[in-house]
Amino acid sequence: MSATNAETRGPETGPIGTEALANAEEQARYEARQRGIGQHMKLGSQMPENGNEIMAAAANEAIERASNRSPEQVLTAMRGVLNEASLGELGRNRPRLLTSGGHASIETNHGHQTASGNSEIDAMRKIDQRLRHTSKLRYDPNRKELNQGAKVNTYFVMYQGKATIQREKLEQDLIYVSDAKRYITPERAEYFEKYKQILRALRSATVDPKTEMIYLNNHGSVAIDQELEHHCTDPENAKGALKVLAMGGLAVLLAINGVNNFRSGTFSVFTLALLGGLVALKGKDSKYDMLTGTGFTNFSRDKLSRSDAQYIFSKGPERRAMIKYFGNKSRTGSEIITQKDIDTLTKKDSTTPVEPEIAAIFLGMPASHACNYLKGLGKISTDKNKGMALDFIEANHRDGGQTASELQQIVARPDEAEAAMKEAPTS
Repeated sequence: MSATNAETRGPETGPIGTEALANAEEQARYEARQRGIGQHMKLGSQMPENGNEIMAAAANEAIERASNRSPEQVLTAMRGVLNEASLGELGRNRPRLLTSGGHASIETNHGHQTASGNSEIDAMRKIDQRLRHTSKLRYDPNRKELNQGAKVNTYFVMYQGKATIQREKLEQDLIYVSDAKRYITPERAEYFEKYKQILRALRSATVDPKTEMIYLNNHGSVAIDQELEHHCTDPENAKGALKVLAMGGLAVLLAINGVNNFRSGTFSVFTLALLGGLVALKGKDSKYDMLTGTGFTNFSRDKLSRSDAQYIFSKGPERRAMIKYFGNKSRTGSEIITQKDIDTLTKKDSTTPVEPEIAAIFLGMPASHACNYLKGLGKISTDKNKGMALDFIEANHRDGGQTASELQQIVARPDEAEAAMKEAPTS
């Protein structure tokens, strides 16, 4: 009998039985409710009054639902990640793997952590097997257990009536495939990156957000920085931040990083979506500290709009001309930028005339400050980082400085924010 035919026989496995149909309907209702919550959050983000409260309530409801999914719902989410297409990509074009010295050592938000696996060949064989065995798991509602044999190694167990991901096991594998030595050649990077991405996706799709909060707070994870960078510093992913937050993933990660208990509604969703990106950038290079400095945030609040910043990013010659002019002016001791300076920069017969509306935003500002801000923006080199900076500038300009104020509160008092998160109710 084929595997496909065998699958149709048991209510715990097949897509045809009555129980399976009921599970499919239940899953469809769950997804519809979560989409509805996401719409409530989006609506709240557009409301001038009580918007944060609406978004916080919706996010809390989404986390409650995600934390109380049935075993079949969790396994349905698992199968959405571990499917034939994604598993088929694993193991392809395998590069030469290490036979010794393959142990992993990596920094997480809870300090240095390691993962054993002297031979990459053996370690990757076990990780690959765990993923494939996990993809075959089914739930037996009569026995209330997963149909995993005693000798089959998977990422899930039944615990207190829930299909629960074994975070310690998954974390060890994620640490192993994330070690820097896995990425020393393009071929190795391509091979291990596929395993890293599928492990991250499995974690994001199936964790109980409440349990995950406790785990990350007690043990930490290499996944936090990876998820923050994925969802916050990439402009395309930042656009979907509301959806991610509604599912509980991003909110949990940010809370663990000492953001604040987002349930209280103290901080806006836009702040939460941006914070991870700013922290990631500030951690990479001190030049990004300018983005959350008081002087620049006041500048973006009062004068610098998103379109202004886009001009500065895209017009290199004009930006450099302003840097040179303001730098020279500052060195002469004539610090404050006047209308005469604006006229000089915008003259049509100059080598690189600046658009009048752009030059005008610097009127009345100390020349040294204008020079530094332009230099700082010029150093933000990649499209991902530019997109995140533009989102921050737009938010701060649009809400009268609220975004910058909230970020500065969080950065200045991370211990208080973390304490607030720890004291949050768990049910």
